[in-house]
Amino acid sequence: MKLRIDGGKITKIRRKYRILFMVTLCIVALAAVYFTQLVPQFDQRRLLAGEYENAQQELGRLTAMKDNLEKSRKEYARLKETLETVLVQMPEEKDVPNLLRQVSVLGQEAKLRVKFFEPKPLQAKDFYLELPFELRYSGGYHNIGYFFDGIRRLDRIVHMANFSIESKVVASKPMIEGTCLARTYVYSKEAVSKQAEEKKKDAKNEKSLPVIKK
Repeated sequence: MKLRIDGGKITKIRRKYRILFMVTLCIVALAAVYFTQLVPQFDQRRLLAGEYENAQQELGRLTAMKDNLEKSRKEYARLKETLETVLVQMPEEKDVPNLLRQVSVLGQEAKLRVKFFEPKPLQAKDFYLELPFELRYSGGYHNIGYFFDGIRRLDRIVHMANFSIESKVVASKPMIEGTCLARTYVYSKEAVSKQAEEKKKDAKNEKSLPVIKK
């Protein structure tokens, strides 16, 4: 037991009070450490955890955007390649002089005489224009076969249809004279744009239709 001097008097301090005092002092010290040191650390940890989660979400969003961008680039490249192929097979202009030149060259290579070439008016289709033209030719049987095969191999689509042939003898040589109505095609941007606008209009009308609940 310890002694305490109080107003010139010596009093005794009981042990249980000393223990209570020490416990209280420890609690106060621990509380001070907790609120001054640990609580700010916990708050900082929660803040960092929130920032980490936001960063992870942002990273996921950017990764998804990157993947979509790569897919969009690949899709754009594929569509561009397809369009280039289509434009070779169906140019955006009639380009009749070039078509006539190609037909004439094929006729010369097949030793066939192209006697007549006449384009007809354009006919509108879904996303393209159809350009019919009449063709008259004369030559040997095999020469005509070579000529048609050359037409088939052109990059530009040319469909030979409605043809007729007639056998004749010219200068003691058998000859075949033929007539056909062929078709080639022209890509139409206006028709494609019109179709796209009509699809958007139809989709908009479908969305605006009232829903009838049963």
